[in-house]
Amino acid sequence: MQRSGPDPNRPFGANIDLSLTAGPASRDVALGEGVSVVSTVWGNPAPVIKRLHDARARALRTVGSAASARRVVDLGVDAVVAQGAQAGGHVRSRIGTEVLTPSVVDALPVPGAISGAALNVAVLICSREIACILVNLMRRAGEHGVEPVLTAYAAAVVPPVLTVS
Repeated sequence: MQRSGPDPNRPFGANIDLSLTAGPASRDVALGEGVSVVSTVWGNPAPVIKRLHDARARALRTVGSAASARRVVDLGVDAVVAQGAQAGGHVRSRIGTEVLTPSVVDALPVPGAISGAALNVAVLICSREIACILVNLMRRAGEHGVEPVLTAYAAAVVPPVLTVS
């Protein structure tokens, strides 16, 4: 593991499977190369997190449940990555990202991250919610008329307050 790319001074990270016998050695090599972020999967993260923090690296942990997320936060991780069952590869989750991500977010006081297919799922979830709201507004407008629905909607929605400092 060595720095690469056009600017070797930029921060870089590593992803380490702690269930492999080379997990601790991989961690030490990564830290020796100056890795600033280490994401871990499988295995026991407890002894690794302190070592990462001692080396001034950030510790991320991939989890498959809200309970696992709470456990690793209690161990001191800096961020949690929720990985649902449909992610493929080495996955512990038995539920999909669509259900997992909100449960992990609700359970944690630290930043979370989603990427790739998980991000696509999150966008689809938001799109579905917006579509449901739109369909319900259209149904109500058909039943009660447009003006009463718009008036009720305007009364129920609190507009955001934007401040410039």
